[in-house]
Amino acid sequence: MLTGILLDAGCGTGDHTILAARHGARGPRIDVSPRAIGPPAVRPPRAVVDTRFVVLDALHLDHPR
Repeated sequence: MLTGILLDAGCGTGDHTILAARHGARGPRIDVSPRAIGPPAVRPPRAVVDTRFVVLDALHLDHPR
């Protein structure tokens, strides 16, 4: 079980993000590339977890979400 907030910067398609969320991690998953994240419809079916993917540059986190 993971606890606390996890910022997955550079999450890409979210394989590690999904695994972490299934074990209790929470928090935003970000990647600078909208193409890497892709729309929810193209994520793997196992992606049905409570997580949020955000297109954001990790080097400019003036207003984290």
